Amino acid sequence: ENLRVGEAMDALRLGDLSRFFRAVNESGMSSWTLLQNVHLGGADQPMAVALARAQSVLGREGACRVHGGGFAGTTLNFVPLALLDDFTRAMEEVFGQGCCQALDVRAAGPETIPLP
Repeated sequence: ENLRVGEAMDALRLGDLSRFFRAVNESGMSSWTLLQNVHLGGADQPMAVALARAQSVLGREGACRVHGGGFAGTTLNFVPLALLDDFTRAMEEVFGQGCCQALDVRAAGPETIPLP
């Protein structure tokens, strides 16, 4: 996992978003499937559902992973603007209106952007 962080950093320095997204997705799959950081116990598994839904919408675009897993965390999703409406709609169908918070990532830090 430490090597993957270096890979992601190098990708960002080079402006290679595909490589960065691949590192994020690989890290997320490791957390989900190997560390099982998405399982809260019991029958309901909302984190696994959220990640599967995100993967379904994103396909080969963007990236998703558990963030704060194992503690009823959240998902971190890198969603291309062209998919933002579809992504938000897909998540809200399962988790309810307002479940997504969109941020514009920029050099000076994140800034909240309005959702459709």
